[in-house]
Amino acid sequence: MTQPPQAPDEFNSRSLRKREAHAREALASILAELNPVQRGQLPLPEHLAHAVTELDRVREHGARKRQLKYVGRLLRELDEAAFEAIQARLDAIRQDRNRAAAAFHALERWRERLLQEGQPALDAWCARYPATDRALLMQRLAEVKAAQGATTPDPAPARQLFRDLRSWMDAGTV
Repeated sequence: MTQPPQAPDEFNSRSLRKREAHAREALASILAELNPVQRGQLPLPEHLAHAVTELDRVREHGARKRQLKYVGRLLRELDEAAFEAIQARLDAIRQDRNRAAAAFHALERWRERLLQEGQPALDAWCARYPATDRALLMQRLAEVKAAQGATTPDPAPARQLFRDLRSWMDAGTV
């Protein structure tokens, strides 16, 4: 006796179910990599949040793998709306991380440009970020150049320059 044909949206092949299961397990490993603050931003049910927190405690490879599978199973049991809410929040966290990395790299480029080009870069920086203390910036640049010229270079002035540039950049973008 043959089964009546199912509608295309009701049919879930075994391969499709396995792909979805693997996708949820991959999401479990992404959740495991998040820090506790980022995890706290996710709309996780309490039992799922507890299982993900357990991942931090489990160190052994086999036990960690089992716990990841368990978290993946809990994710598979979630309804679609809850899963999509978690995905949306993860995407937002990922975008924030990408924005922060881009800002960091831009700041590194500015620091190098200021050290290489001198006055033209200084004028461009001050025009772009008017909250900058120009005299302090010139002093920091001189300190970095002096530290780089020493027989044993000191990274502290370059770090201080970076912190000051970041604070001026943040003040200019707010």
